[in-house]
Amino acid sequence: MLRIETKGNWRQIGCQVGETFRQELATCVERYFYGRLDVEKCAPAIKVLKGILSEHCPEVIEETQGMAHAAGIAPDVMLGYRCLL
Repeated sequence: MLRIETKGNWRQIGCQVGETFRQELATCVERYFYGRLDVEKCAPAIKVLKGILSEHCPEVIEETQGMAHAAGIAPDVMLGYRCLL
């Protein structure tokens, strides 16, 4: 199990996770998201998911955007990876 301690706002926490686990995230997204799901077919579901999360728990969106930015992964792909698998 990998573990780090983070601090800051949700976006900063996401950035810290993305920076620390950049290679692991890239490998997992490639293997488990791109390897199993069609990104274009998932786009409508990701859009709905983003709307629900933005309304009810925007901190998940902020954290995911931070992770995506730091790891060099598209934010919608990162959200799909985190929530659809």
